Formats: sequence, structure tokens, C-alpha cells
Amino acid sequence: MTKKLFNFNGLNRIVVNGRVITNTGGGVVEICDGKVMVDGKPVEDLNSLPDKVVNITIDGDVESLHVDCCSTVSVDGNVKTLKSGSGDVTVSGNVSGNISTGSGDVNCCNVEEGDVTTGSGDVHCINVGGRVSTGSGDIYRR
Repeated sequence: MTKKLFNFNGLNRIVVNGRVITNTGGGVVEICDGKVMVDGKPVEDLNSLPDKVVNITIDGDVESLHVDCCSTVSVDGNVKTLKSGSGDVTVSGNVSGNISTGSGDVNCCNVEEGDVTTGSGDVHCINVGGRVSTGSGDIYRR
């Protein structure tokens, strides 16, 4: 069972493999077994997509994002907490908590008070208020 959970504040546009889902309020967006649910109600079935690579793009702020695996996660906004089992992570805004990925690069602006961790991948950030670590990769300050 593949499960991804997103907690959002306000209006967000979420794109998963080219499919657009608009979340008009706060709440939880869940992707489980190829089905997209918003606050427990089904809105999209991704099983019919020919591409099995999962790419997630979010336009808007994210309170917390937990992804088991994907190719990329891109957030055009601010993030409180983001955790990914695998996949590259890009945040265009600021991070007020932690970012971690088991395998993948992390690119972000400012991590205000949290940590950035990747098991295998590079880290590119402007400022990090906490610690930065990578098991195998390089750390760059932009």
C-alpha cells in the first residue's frame, strides 16, 4: 500500500503526474493505492496513468508533507515539515521545521529553525538554523 499524506493551509494546487487537484481549504490530501482523496473523499484515480513515476508539485504553503516514495517533490511556497522516503525535494519558500529524505537531493531557501537531512544526496540551502547532514553527498550554501 503506497500512501502519501499532505496537510495544507488555504488554497493549494497540487499536481501529481500532470493531474491537477485543487484543495480550496485546509485539510488532508492523501494518495493511497493510486487514488487521491481530499478529507477522505475520492477526487482522482491515478491508476490509469501510464507513467509509474510519481512527481508531485504543490503551489501553496504546506503544513506537513509525508511521502513514502516519489521521483520529485516540488513546493512553490513555504513548508513547515517535509519528509520523503525517496525523491528529490525542492522548496521555493522558507522551511520553519525539518526536511528529511532517505534518498534524494534537497534544494531550499531558508530553514529557519529545523534540520535538513538526507541519507544519500546533496543539500543546497541558503541558510539553515539547525543541522545539515548527508550520508553520502555534498552540502552547499547558496
